[in-house]
Amino acid sequence: MRSFIIRIFLLLGLLGTSHADAADWAANFGSAGANAENMATAVDASGNVYIAGYFSGATLTLGSVTLTKIGGLDAFVAKLDASGTVVWAKNYGGAGASARGNSIAVDASGNVYLGGYFQAANLTTPALTKIGSNDAFALKLDSAGNTAWAKNYGGAGASAPSYSIAVDASGNVYLGGYFHTANLTTPALTKIGVNDALIIKQLAAYVPDAPTIGTATAGNAQATVTFAAPGSTGGSAITGYTANCGGITNTGAASPITVTGLTNGTAYTCTVTATNAVGTGAASDASNSVTPATVPGAPAIGTATAGNAQATVAFTAPGTGGSAITGYTANCGGITNTGASSPITVTGLTNGAAYTCTVAATNAAGTGAASGASNSVTPLGSQAITFNPAPGVIVGGTGLVSATGGASGNAVTFTVPTTTGVCSVTGSTVTGLTAGTCTVAANQAGSANYAAAPQATQNITVGQAGQTITFDAAPGVIVGGTGTVSATGGASGNPVTFSSTTTGVCTVSGSTVTGVAAGTCTIAANQAGNANYAAAPQVTQSITVTLAPVNGACGTANGASTSAAPATGLCATGSASAVAGSGPWTWSCNGSNGGTNASCSAPVIPVVDAPTCTLTATPASITAGGTSVLTVNCSPAATSYAWSSNTGFSGSVTSGTVSPSATATYSVTGYNDGGAGNTASATVTVKHVVYPLAVTRSGTGTGAVTGNGIDCGDTCSASFNSGASVMLTASPATGSYFEGWSGECSGTGSCAVTMNAAKNVIATFKPVPFAASVTSSITPISATASATVNFKDDDKGKPGAVYVTAWVRFNGLAAMGISAASLGRGVHASSAANNPGYAGEADNRQAALYSLLAVADANNNDFVLIQLTPSGWQLVVDGQLTPYESGVLGDSLAYLSLLDNADTASLLGAQFCVGYGTTQADISGAAEMISVGRMQTVLAIPDPNSTGTANGGCNIAATIQGQAIEFYKADIDHYFMTSSSEEALFLNSKPDWNWVRTGRVFNARPPPQHQAMPLRSAVSSGCLTTARLAPTSTRWMRASASTSKTGSIGAGATKAMHSMPSNRPKVLARAALLRYTGYITTAWAERPIIAM
Repeated sequence: MRSFIIRIFLLLGLLGTSHADAADWAANFGSAGANAENMATAVDASGNVYIAGYFSGATLTLGSVTLTKIGGLDAFVAKLDASGTVVWAKNYGGAGASARGNSIAVDASGNVYLGGYFQAANLTTPALTKIGSNDAFALKLDSAGNTAWAKNYGGAGASAPSYSIAVDASGNVYLGGYFHTANLTTPALTKIGVNDALIIKQLAAYVPDAPTIGTATAGNAQATVTFAAPGSTGGSAITGYTANCGGITNTGAASPITVTGLTNGTAYTCTVTATNAVGTGAASDASNSVTPATVPGAPAIGTATAGNAQATVAFTAPGTGGSAITGYTANCGGITNTGASSPITVTGLTNGAAYTCTVAATNAAGTGAASGASNSVTPLGSQAITFNPAPGVIVGGTGLVSATGGASGNAVTFTVPTTTGVCSVTGSTVTGLTAGTCTVAANQAGSANYAAAPQATQNITVGQAGQTITFDAAPGVIVGGTGTVSATGGASGNPVTFSSTTTGVCTVSGSTVTGVAAGTCTIAANQAGNANYAAAPQVTQSITVTLAPVNGACGTANGASTSAAPATGLCATGSASAVAGSGPWTWSCNGSNGGTNASCSAPVIPVVDAPTCTLTATPASITAGGTSVLTVNCSPAATSYAWSSNTGFSGSVTSGTVSPSATATYSVTGYNDGGAGNTASATVTVKHVVYPLAVTRSGTGTGAVTGNGIDCGDTCSASFNSGASVMLTASPATGSYFEGWSGECSGTGSCAVTMNAAKNVIATFKPVPFAASVTSSITPISATASATVNFKDDDKGKPGAVYVTAWVRFNGLAAMGISAASLGRGVHASSAANNPGYAGEADNRQAALYSLLAVADANNNDFVLIQLTPSGWQLVVDGQLTPYESGVLGDSLAYLSLLDNADTASLLGAQFCVGYGTTQADISGAAEMISVGRMQTVLAIPDPNSTGTANGGCNIAATIQGQAIEFYKADIDHYFMTSSSEEALFLNSKPDWNWVRTGRVFNARPPPQHQAMPLRSAVSSGCLTTARLAPTSTRWMRASASTSKTGSIGAGATKAMHSMPSNRPKVLARAALLRYTGYITTAWAERPIIAM
């Protein structure tokens, strides 16, 4: 068990001078597990002792008094008599609060004053609401320990602990301590330092606290308010209380207080104040809302309506009396019923007796006066009519309707009020007029004790009447003849229609029957119904169709000459007899079904032989491009001819001209009445002019030339017919490259020769100045390749750089990892801030290199040049080649990764090259590599679709005449390009001018365009004028420049901008501004879309 120090103890008095260290008496107070401290002690004139402090245990026992802790830490005060016996003890706190009693005082009347502070939460004993973080408090108790008043002091965020208290002869209290952290609001004090000393004077008496509001209860124009006395009287007895309800007041000595003079129906809340000798204290909280009220007024009576042993009473609501009406009571001759609103039905009345009715309203205050009496009403018994089952009625027919009435005994009568077009009724007989629903109404009159029965209705269906069809006598019909059928229908008036059920024997159209074949024809008759008549049942009539007579007639053989007895075409109609005679011949065509016969005959004709024909060609031998005439002769004569297709002749042609490109044979067959004759033929021989083609291989390298019978190699010449087209292909051997054609062809592609004379072609092969090999795996969907470069022995140990290039299509750039966003590089030119000559037009001139994909020609199959750099494949821009690797050349550079699972479909026709340069291990090595041709093709991806193959070759700079070096001046954000080494050295010697080489070098070629200046530079002007950037492109970059003599940058500089021809795409690319030797130079340039 934990041990606690009990720090409350008292030593009072001395037992004698001889025992100066002995106590007269001593006392300590505590409880198991409690921590209690006595912080202050006071003594009154009678020797009573007062102690103050605080404790943290669950309870604290002081003599015969046990205090139960209220909060986390409670303040306490205790009174002891002169012998140390506890007279009374009190503790103070609140749930969650920490309260400390730190000082105590007592006045001449035995009133006790406790000082201290509390924190963390409000106090409930006494009721004090915390103002700041730590609030000082003062508490006055009478001599019996009852609380007279309690006050606390603080400010939001302030800490104000109190450690001393004193009281003067007038009962005014003085509380001491200090405060910090924030200002006080009760009382209002502004903090001066870190901790400010504090003294507060509290008067002996003050106005009482606010009473605690209870419940307000409404009455008639009044409210009664209950409350509890305030926690503190203010040190002065309360002399009275004032209740206030909406500004209307009344006073009283104690709770409750009734406030009169209020308005019924108006809501009020009430407060209460307490008054003592000092004055009136604060008002209590507002009470619940109350609404004074009285009983409602009398309703305004309406109309009473009689029913069966009941009456229904209507009325108008009265004034509410200030309280909502909760219900109404209707009274008819002492018989009542209630309801929430009008009307109210009162049941239990006597049929045949007269009644008047009244209505009264009720609210929370009670029931008001009754209304005036209603009109007199006499309840009556009710009757009902019940129909018997409805009769069946058709159009033109009748039926009987019947019904049972009520107890009055009066007769039930019938009428047709709404459907008079469907039926009529006489007495109880219903007659159908048209098909539809007939509504019959039934009524029964009332009597002295019974009301008339409510009208009842019954729906009777009036059905359609039937129809019949009767055929007239059947007509006579023969095959191919007609007859008329007729019949009489029913009363609907619709026509009778006819159809044939035996269409193989007869057909019918309207009423006309046509015979098709002999037999029995069946005609069906139908008549449609209408709203009042049903369709007539179908009826049929049989009609006999007989055959018509057939007369005999001669056929096509009659009168036709023939060499033999005719066997076909004898009769047009009828049956043929046997053919008689040996020429001429006779026969007859006999009729049937009573028809007549016809006599027929045919004469004999003489026999003719088939033709015998010959075909001649004049001349029989021609030179290529010449003509020959073909002529046919036949005996006996032919009437038509069949020529071979290579002649182009047809029909009765006997002679024509042909011009074969090679020796050809032609044929023809003649025809007459004797039939087909023999097939005659003739040959035309064609003689050709032949020209020789000689192929020569030149150079120190090796290779082969092949095509159209040439395999050189071994066979380096051949002869070809005049006009023949020969296609030659040069293939270098391993270790060699094809430099190009001469003679009849040029360039490095295929050589096409047209043989219109003797021709000579020279193919030049040279040895490759270094060795390169490639390992590849090319499939229709994936391409992987790597290369190895073996340096020449005499280049090993030199500084150098390896370059890798490729020609690929625009639409293959993505497969090489080149995104559209990387294809453009923004540049701009703007004047210096102090340049008045650039005001307006040239200030902040912006220019951008557009993305290739955004501005390229519509044909995205164009090939562009890219290069492999340490960071991957990139576009070659402005002719600048970047090394793949650089440094001192060793034996070889292995495994240059060209492709890694790239999309083969987008790379068809692509060509990959590798090479290396010496002299410098940076981008300048490219010039030396290009000048000696130290590049070779290592991989070409075939295009099976033959849509094109890159033919840029590896020799990308065959026409380079110079290079332009780029400089940049950051403080004015300008670029400058020059091809003058003197100028470049001059700029390098002027570091204070801040022109710095960018490291970019641009290849320059001579311009083919009119008005384009050659590449040059001069100290006086010093700007790049023209450069062609792609070896196979006709697009050029041109710049225009102007200079002006000036002493400061920008002043008076002129501006110029020249456009390219309208059929050339343009992109404003770069502007340059340079100051040297007192000159200003400005330049703008247009960059082509396809860059090297």
